[in-house]
Amino acid sequence: MAGPKDGREGRDKEHHYRRAALAHPARQEILCLMIDGMEAGAAEIAATLAEESGQIAYHLRVLTRRRALKGTAKDPPAQPCFRLAPQALWARKMLAEIRKRDGDDDPGGRD
Repeated sequence: MAGPKDGREGRDKEHHYRRAALAHPARQEILCLMIDGMEAGAAEIAATLAEESGQIAYHLRVLTRRRALKGTAKDPPAQPCFRLAPQALWARKMLAEIRKRDGDDDPGGRD
């Protein structure tokens, strides 16, 4: 009989955290930029989305913790650049589902 240690609870919890990470519209927009292959720092992303750098930095940390984005250091002490993480297939799928549900078939966010 499978008990609580069969791994299912951990998968369910991770799925919950991933859904929560993509629940915020700013994080969805950030991922839309990254899916197109963009690699940028927090300030550049903030300028592109016309948002405050601090708010974008927070959202980047959330997406990095969930392994949707990966931070890459250029030359220390420069700020890191972020790009879509290689293992972020789940983020692509989940973002496509969100966009389809909301009536936007393009996961890149373009019309």
